[in-house]
Amino acid sequence: MKKLIIFFALSIFFLQNIFAHDELKVNVVISLENGKTNLELVRGRIPQADDLSFPLNTEYADALKSLDKKIREAKEIPLGSAEKACVSEGVYIIEYLDEAKKYEVQNDFWIYETESKKFLGCHILTELRLLKKINEQKEFYDKYYLMNYLHKSLSESDCRNIDFMKWLFTKESGISLQDKNIEIIAKEYSGGIPVSVKQFPVYFKVEISKAEFKNFKKELKKKSEWKIEKNEIRFMVVTKFDCCCVIKEEELLFGFGKMDIIHP
Repeated sequence: MKKLIIFFALSIFFLQNIFAHDELKVNVVISLENGKTNLELVRGRIPQADDLSFPLNTEYADALKSLDKKIREAKEIPLGSAEKACVSEGVYIIEYLDEAKKYEVQNDFWIYETESKKFLGCHILTELRLLKKINEQKEFYDKYYLMNYLHKSLSESDCRNIDFMKWLFTKESGISLQDKNIEIIAKEYSGGIPVSVKQFPVYFKVEISKAEFKNFKKELKKKSEWKIEKNEIRFMVVTKFDCCCVIKEEELLFGFGKMDIIHP
């Protein structure tokens, strides 16, 4: 019965979104140009408080709102003051379709309004790069926010999806495991609430060098989310999926407490 109720609630939510998208036209397109390539990052609307099509991905919505606010508050700067630095990924193009305005973004100092040929002081590179990242990893972002919206726990099959586990660990801890081999350690669950990573039904092991451990200690001591002891570093924050991480001299162990086998 509970699953049936969730199904109907989700159906209603998505139907609302479908009709809302029919009624509300696209008003912003954001793309990234690099040489002959053009990658569309966003085609949608700037979210409003009363917008029924407000996306589940709050990071996406917040990035669009922040970017829009900064552009509208941007002030013209003299041509001589325009920093000439350019970002490596190319030129971001922002088009407001309702207003027929187009902006080019090449750095985090200014934006260029093509119609008026004005340079406007504006810092929106962080928002643009986040939108690019969300576009590149859309499958994982959508899964993350949908599961959070439905209050769903991780299944065993979720935990065996190494790419998703890498992404989720980075999302919740801030540590990238790119190019790292991850060993899945699964065992029979004996019940109860785990109090350490190794008690999880499924957890993950990453081999690291002593040099990497020293670098972790150096970098993470600046962050309040981590507790650093002589031979061990522990993640101390409660996250959406209860990420748990312990870093030792030769290994990094992590797992997630919000699993359906632990919390059926």
